[in-house]
Amino acid sequence: MTMRLTTGLLALLLSGCQGSFFANGPAIEASPSVMRWWGHYQVCRTASDPIELRQLVEQFERPMPVGSEPPAWLVRLGDHVSKQPLRLAVNPQALGVACTLRAAQVLAETDHATEAAVLYRRILVRYPDRDWDYYVEEARTGSDRLLASSPAVLARSMTASSSR
Repeated sequence: MTMRLTTGLLALLLSGCQGSFFANGPAIEASPSVMRWWGHYQVCRTASDPIELRQLVEQFERPMPVGSEPPAWLVRLGDHVSKQPLRLAVNPQALGVACTLRAAQVLAETDHATEAAVLYRRILVRYPDRDWDYYVEEARTGSDRLLASSPAVLARSMTASSSR
């Protein structure tokens, strides 16, 4: 009897939380890969085709992953249990805003001023936090340059895009 009890306790000790009946599913969830966003960003840095740039910006507009929920048994322990934050080596949102800014700059240089203005406006609207000051300032500067070069066309297009 002692041998069975010792073996049982040893097995429980060695398996840890993974072997207990409290675990509901795998302890390590597959973390979202940043390689997809990194690949899009790398293409965005070198692309010059307006259609390809717009498609890349749209890729970054898709929903980003969020942190994982704790196991159900842990949630029952109290209110102090919270969702785990997403930990990635690269911030997909930063890649997205950088790609959007570059796409706007390229579109402005290739006589697609209206589309560039829409992308600059997107940055100004979607990234108002202080964390994104560099990108907002660059977007504001680019937008001002566009308005100075062709104010009538851009003013009309900016009002139409902001009313959508």
